[in-house]
Amino acid sequence: MEVRAGETISHYRVLEKLGEGGMGVVFKAEDTRLRRLVALKFLSGKTAPDAKATARLLREAQAGGSLDHPNICRVHGLEEHEGRVFIVMAFVEGESLDRRIRAGLRLGEALDIGIQIGEGLKAAHERGIVHRDIKPANVLITQDGVATITDFGLALVRDRSRLTMPGTVMGTMTTMAPEQLRAEDADARTDVWALGVVLYEMCTGRLPFAHRDAVRLMRAILEEGPPSPTAIRPSLPSDLDEIVGKALAKAREDRYQRVDGLVADLRVLRRRLTAGQEALACAPEPSPTLDPEAPTASHAARSWLGRVFGRG
Repeated sequence: MEVRAGETISHYRVLEKLGEGGMGVVFKAEDTRLRRLVALKFLSGKTAPDAKATARLLREAQAGGSLDHPNICRVHGLEEHEGRVFIVMAFVEGESLDRRIRAGLRLGEALDIGIQIGEGLKAAHERGIVHRDIKPANVLITQDGVATITDFGLALVRDRSRLTMPGTVMGTMTTMAPEQLRAEDADARTDVWALGVVLYEMCTGRLPFAHRDAVRLMRAILEEGPPSPTAIRPSLPSDLDEIVGKALAKAREDRYQRVDGLVADLRVLRRRLTAGQEALACAPEPSPTLDPEAPTASHAARSWLGRVFGRG
């Protein structure tokens, strides 16, 4: 059943739609009992409310609800009203990181945001939770510059049963790590890769791997090295090349083994910035978007991997 602005669900008055993805739609709402603003996430109208979709929503609520960190969106609970199951979350007043990137960040801001995302991921990893879908659209930035990770819908939770079949490709293709494209199990280093992609885009204004065609994009992620950040913007500090290069190592054993190692290096770089470097504008450049007629990630991955590795 479709949710509409203006209706009341349980004791929540729906105010406006905030966004929608492949699996969920999020609304701003007023909690009429506690007199506070909240965000409500429902299963998307594009997703049939079957047992697996509901189980994934429950998994997301459990993953987010087990975390209490300033850089992770707080989950208040999972509720049901007249057959509608939804997550109740804190309402974060701000804008998505992808919008901030399009508006243009300063280098100091980009590093501050990267550090905060890393701190949030560290808290998740310590609880055995791998996000698996870190991307600018899943990070909100408040007016005070606080970065908040959202959407644990694809999270992998330690000691919990799988919700996807082995060999299933899950995530957003532009930020997928090589092991995700090969349909291997994700771990904390998978989130390190995604944060490396986000850092690269924030600092250079472009994605490290960008193709309209899904198969070409996967080939680049699996086989090609992106230009170094300083090759794109020579005014960037050379230390950034080493940090991003290590985060984007194809082999997991060559990456930062823990996200706190990446955060530590970012903190050192941030402290070393001159005033001129801190104010350096990271203006965005147009990046190609995936062709809407291109195969889905899962289909493209199976086709590509079948040709390369001889498996379907």
